[in-house]
Amino acid sequence: MHIQVNDTRLFFDVDGIKLSDDGNGMAERPTIIVLHGGPGFDHAFFGNDHAPLSDCAQVIYVEFRGNGLSARSAPERLTLNQWADDIAAFIDALGIDKPIVLGFSFGGFVAINLAARYREKVSRLILVATLAKVIPERSVEMFGRLGGEKARALATSLFAGGGAQVQQRFFEECIPLYWAQNPRLDRFARSNGPAELFDHLIENIIPTMDLGKQAHAITCPTLVISGSDDPITTPDDMDDLAAAIPDAVLTFERISGARHFIADDDPDRYFEFIRRFISP
Repeated sequence: MHIQVNDTRLFFDVDGIKLSDDGNGMAERPTIIVLHGGPGFDHAFFGNDHAPLSDCAQVIYVEFRGNGLSARSAPERLTLNQWADDIAAFIDALGIDKPIVLGFSFGGFVAINLAARYREKVSRLILVATLAKVIPERSVEMFGRLGGEKARALATSLFAGGGAQVQQRFFEECIPLYWAQNPRLDRFARSNGPAELFDHLIENIIPTMDLGKQAHAITCPTLVISGSDDPITTPDDMDDLAAAIPDAVLTFERISGARHFIADDDPDRYFEFIRRFISP
């Protein structure tokens, strides 16, 4: 499905009903808006990872402008502020009353910005395998620990803007390290991209991104979920993010042995933490 918001058209999909019979009539279930990783990947890439939550919530997947099946956009409109503005407009357009927002990886960058800029629109926030500021040395060190010197060198070259050839080698050698086991590389074939948005992330977003102030401005209850062996949003990065969020609203969980794709590596604990957090 598509919807017009601001100056663009966003693709979205829905899993689960909003109203359910609880034995005493029709009761509303919470709505979770899932913001995908990337950019340059979409919900076709991630699949219905959060479908298990549809038995207790309505789950809405929305794709950012320029990504997936949403409309393409000029590069100058592909910013964290614009993406957050689009999600806020999307919430208004569908008349969703204070949804829970779940941001994974890059989607977490947008979710942090959204929760800080539009406090009245978000009831709860879930930040998964994400960060406030990229410190390349940390990621390089983790890639080296998990994948040896070849992975360390490729990560170093990637963050230095090594170009298409380095990116291809990084995807071949380092992306499998995003999983603790059983890499889901099949997902790349079904993604609607576009892949060049990854260049935009490396060149135009990461170098100047620092969401510490936005994280400190969050006022809604916030769950942060980290993998202990995540090579791209490292444990140190997520410690910094958690430290920036006010203690009064923070719940911080780290899953031992999990890497970046936590929902694949340890789905039982991952969904247990989320269910506990969203339960009334």
